[in-house]
Amino acid sequence: MPRVLLTGSNGFLGSRLSELIEREKSIDLIKSVRKTDSEVSSSIKCDLTNIVEVKNMLDEVKPDIILNAAAFVPKAQSDYESSQSDANVVMVENIIENSDAIFINISSMAVYGVSDRVLHSEDEEARPETAYGKSKNNIENLLRCNISPSLSIRIPGLFGPERKSGLVYNTFKALHFERPPVLPEQPLLWAGMDVRDAADLIVKVMLTWDFSIIDRKCVNISYPGLFSINSFVEIAEKLFDKKISYNIVHPLFGFDLHMLNAVGFMPETDFSSALLRVKYDYGF
Repeated sequence: MPRVLLTGSNGFLGSRLSELIEREKSIDLIKSVRKTDSEVSSSIKCDLTNIVEVKNMLDEVKPDIILNAAAFVPKAQSDYESSQSDANVVMVENIIENSDAIFINISSMAVYGVSDRVLHSEDEEARPETAYGKSKNNIENLLRCNISPSLSIRIPGLFGPERKSGLVYNTFKALHFERPPVLPEQPLLWAGMDVRDAADLIVKVMLTWDFSIIDRKCVNISYPGLFSINSFVEIAEKLFDKKISYNIVHPLFGFDLHMLNAVGFMPETDFSSALLRVKYDYGF
């Protein structure tokens, strides 16, 4: 029975991953948390930025697989330049220095940055522009140089019924209460995915990925198609049957999903359907 250590298990994505992995009876799941929960026997407290605590945890747990969902995640546009992103790299450095387990890293579309491309594939040169994107790219580079098997899973921004903030929730709430939504005032690269769909694909990939194929160090996870703030606004207008006065033109962004498709996993829904589902989950 493989032992999986899940970091960031109390976070927005981590809590959903925890729920799904616990359903897999063939996996021994250990959850790393910043604060222990006395009611959760399978959790272990660890400050991942403290190398001594990390070493002690890994010596105790001895995981076969480490699924790293611990990270400083921007909650506002200004957070993308926060120096707190440096902690993302420190945490991974501490882990891989003290473990030879398979390492699965949750990365981000932020590694791509703005370019002439619209559809972005795993093998293109990363050109992150923000401190957050650079931290994620630095982690991917660390893992490429590490001897142990690893995979970085690049995901879009996440939304879901538990998150009462962010572009999707705030726009839907404004429209529900017949107020004009507050939308970005400058062109912004954006894509979104329901955390439930993202977590489902992450767990499937973790359970089936062939780590012996050394040139597969990254994989994109997303809904198919192209994304932009403008396309989201158009869908929101249809869902609420309301017109939004908005004239900022945002760039298009899409994930090349050929590698995800090659291993036999694609989302079971699309972006529009996911937005409709979460609209009802929010009670709107």
